[in-house]
Amino acid sequence: MLSEFKVSGIHCKSCIALIKMNIEELPGIADIATDDKNNIVRVNFDQSATDAKSIIGKIESGGYKAAECKNKGK
Repeated sequence: MLSEFKVSGIHCKSCIALIKMNIEELPGIADIATDDKNNIVRVNFDQSATDAKSIIGKIESGGYKAAECKNKGK
């Protein structure tokens, strides 16, 4: 499953690296991509191994705020 998360509090490339590192700790993560200009983190994951709530928890464990984007028409 591919989900997008809007993340606030990102200031630099180190922030992105920390977010990715935290998310990668979860089981079932296949791919993580970022849109630095819009502070969007896209995560492709196995729904049987993890969920959006867990991903948000990992993002927020680094001191950031996150919310799942509702992808209309996707």
